[in-house]
Amino acid sequence: RPGDEGLLSLRTTDFQRTRESLASLLEGLYPADTRAGVYLPVRMVPYDTDFMHPNSDACPRIGQLLKATTAQGTEWARRLAKIKPLLDRVNAIAGTTGKSGFDHATTADTWGDILHARECHNMHYPCDASGRECVTQDVVDAICAEADWEASHYYNISEEIQRLTAGPFYMEVLQHFIAASRAANGPKYVHFSAHDSTIDYVVAALKQDVGF
Repeated sequence: RPGDEGLLSLRTTDFQRTRESLASLLEGLYPADTRAGVYLPVRMVPYDTDFMHPNSDACPRIGQLLKATTAQGTEWARRLAKIKPLLDRVNAIAGTTGKSGFDHATTADTWGDILHARECHNMHYPCDASGRECVTQDVVDAICAEADWEASHYYNISEEIQRLTAGPFYMEVLQHFIAASRAANGPKYVHFSAHDSTIDYVVAALKQDVGF
């Protein structure tokens, strides 16, 4: 209702999926027949300066550390080479071989993300054009386990990467706590619409396991 504008603090990264996720939440909180006259400001920071995702553009050191993590000769590279035949098989079945985003040259996360989402929503796994060969559960389990390991490992390589990624986000959260302690009429609810990578580095900085 009018007047609710000051009760919420809304923040999203400048990505279509995170903006739509926040919009869906607000549709539930404020259905169309109840929100006449309500204007809820949403704050976005330009992509190249936003730290609600691992921003190596704003902080090149982040990119250097993460690139070193996946370099040849690392445990990451050895594990990825071991699971590559399964990733190649899934690409062949799904018809995505050679397509942008599916080269899995540095990560198993692309297919891990897709297959885990389909598993969570009880959807069929990809099949080839004939329908005779489909991705099997054992392949899904292996790829998702590797993607899970990657998520846990990526932001746990050092305290430096945790400071550079999670640090700015935690500072933003801290500012909300400080403001709430000083003002009785401030926001009652603060919402961040971000990414799985945001959760990864936030949880890693708390010294907890990350992953699916």
